[in-house]
Amino acid sequence: MVALSLEPDDFLSLRSATLHHVSSTIHEGFNVKLGVLVASLVLASLQMSCGDEENSTPATSTPLVFTTGQAASLVIGQTSMTANTSDVSETTMNVPGRVAISSGGALSVSERNNSRVIVFNAVPTANGATADSVLGHAAFTDASTGTSTTALSNPNDVASYGSQLFIADWGNHRVTIYNSTATNAAAAVAIGQTTNALGADPGGGVSSTTLRFPQGVSVASGKIVIADGSFNRVLLYNSIPSSSGAAADVVLGQANMTSSASSASTMTSPAGVWTDGTKIAVCEKNGHRCLFWNSWPTVNNTAPDVILGQSSLATNSSNNGGISASSLANPVGVTSNGTALVIADSGNNRVLYWNAWPTANKQNADLVFGQSDFTTATTGLSATKFSSAEGVTLSGSNLFVADTSNNRVLIFKKQ
Repeated sequence: MVALSLEPDDFLSLRSATLHHVSSTIHEGFNVKLGVLVASLVLASLQMSCGDEENSTPATSTPLVFTTGQAASLVIGQTSMTANTSDVSETTMNVPGRVAISSGGALSVSERNNSRVIVFNAVPTANGATADSVLGHAAFTDASTGTSTTALSNPNDVASYGSQLFIADWGNHRVTIYNSTATNAAAAVAIGQTTNALGADPGGGVSSTTLRFPQGVSVASGKIVIADGSFNRVLLYNSIPSSSGAAADVVLGQANMTSSASSASTMTSPAGVWTDGTKIAVCEKNGHRCLFWNSWPTVNNTAPDVILGQSSLATNSSNNGGISASSLANPVGVTSNGTALVIADSGNNRVLYWNAWPTANKQNADLVFGQSDFTTATTGLSATKFSSAEGVTLSGSNLFVADTSNNRVLIFKKQ
């Protein structure tokens, strides 16, 4: 069929001609009903081609967005939005720290008090979903700690990269690398220990190969960023180690690999990290600020390009200037999709959302989850409230929040 493009006047002329032709045809002896049917079909086709003059503007779809105070769509670890039980099973959680989504769509959650990471092969679509596998134990009902290649001790963070899973094994002073997420899989490599079966506390032995209570890990483009919490620094690895005990390439927050001082001019308990292999974000839990690098640092102690929560590196007070859209109190988790930025502002029981990567110090957030405004910091147990939320992950049109003290993970969907 050939499409017609007609102006309104052309349509009127053609409609008159069509009706005249059909009328003439009828007078020549054709069936009247057939003539009327032909006329109707022709006119309908012409109207579809030229359109209605008052409704000729093409329909446009409204882009999906998040909104301040938005309610979560789904809960994992609990059966409802108002339940809060802490237990060890395939459907419950006990102090979840962070969330990771693999390129294949698997969801992993680190649980500090159950000393494990649970894995869902796909993002759940119903409340109280059952996990498919567990790392750190041979069974979903075990919550013991250990230092072996199959054990964990209060894991704080989890990151996915390709077919590998990276766990910040906080109590074992190591970051473990897994090539499988099957139940009770063994770690292949450990960073921070000389072998993948050790969990020794380095004490004051700060170096390029040690970690002390690591709190965060992020992996992208074959590079690793680790928040080395008790040594008040962030370590960068230019490649993924293939054997245990690897040395870091660059340190941020300290002048060298053997320093661990805590101050406003260094770092204080870095907890959350994110990278895409170029940009880096670091949240200092006790520094009440998040730091941002626009390019991958190659020199120790490279200064950040932007600071959120504080106006400069000279300050690190909680809710500096009062609780607002630009303040932070014990920020922990941080994530980005390359454009939007999300921070788990745990001390204020909220999650802050910036529509774009920050370009100015103490820049205001655009949205807040967990509160109805930027000046409230109350806790709660509902689809719109948090209690010390620590983990955040963006994936597609979903925002995942580890609502730590409520022992659950919430999923927020763009609307």
